[in-house]
Amino acid sequence: MLSIMNSTEVADWPTVKDVAQMLDYTEEHVRRLVRTRKLSAVKLRQWKIDPESLDDFVKSRTLEAIN
Repeated sequence: MLSIMNSTEVADWPTVKDVAQMLDYTEEHVRRLVRTRKLSAVKLRQWKIDPESLDDFVKSRTLEAIN
């Protein structure tokens, strides 16, 4: 839960731009995933994507591709 994390940890989370590059998505698509709560994120100076949420998202997409 974010309230128990320190801001240094969150500062190290990937940005929307980082995630877009990792997944070969547009930045707008990543923002849409955040808006629709498919990815968890917090806004510091910029949106930071929760790494656990990103891992879960990638795993779910991988499973969908397999099935």
